[in-house]
Amino acid sequence: MVIPTVAIPTDIGPQISAVGYPYFTRVGDTVRWTVNSGIHTTTSNTAVWDSRAMATGEVFTFTFDQAGSYPYICAIHPGMQASVTVEG
Repeated sequence: MVIPTVAIPTDIGPQISAVGYPYFTRVGDTVRWTVNSGIHTTTSNTAVWDSRAMATGEVFTFTFDQAGSYPYICAIHPGMQASVTVEG
């Protein structure tokens, strides 16, 4: 199984994803978010997942089992937003 990584950047920018806007993956893949600095969450706009607040070095993973577009934010910094597009 492929495990792509989405890094949460140090700066409070308009995007959480450091690898592209939006981020693309496939059904069945597990995406791993890693906090590089500060305290952040990865929170789906549609209540599909919600990590707890994570500090530097902490990781959250989620496996996508359906194709679609999944926008998400950092609940602590709502201006940080991105999306994951899952292809079938």
